[in-house]
This record gives sequence, C-alpha cells and structure tokens, in this order.
Amino acid sequence: MPRRRCPFCNVMWTRPTKIKNHLIVDHADKFAPEILEGFKALCGRGITEFLDAYNYLAVADMEGCLT
Repeated sequence: MPRRRCPFCNVMWTRPTKIKNHLIVDHADKFAPEILEGFKALCGRGITEFLDAYNYLAVADMEGCLT
C-alpha cells in the first residue's frame, strides 16, 4: 500500500490502524460523535474506504477553513 497523508495534517501512514489511532487521538473533534463511533468500529480496508469517501471539504467549510 502506498504512503498516504492524514487529511487534517502532514502525518504519513501506510497501515490503516496507524491512521485510525492518529485520527481518534489527534482529530476526534473533526467528526460528529456518531460518525466517530462508527469509525472506531472499522478495521483494515474499511478504514481506508471510509477515509476515501468522507467529505473533508464539508468539514473544513463548517469550521470556516474555506473562504
């Protein structure tokens, strides 16, 4: 699997469990509680599929990051 970057910072990862732990510890505030609980239940390819499908632009817009 190629190296990928965290959608919220510059942390690089290759294993889904590494990014899962990183997102839970460092970026949990970026997710609605029900989405975070669903994310915590994922493993392996499910984590990657979630990250590929999640709409980060909507999150950034809600936080006022997009102008």
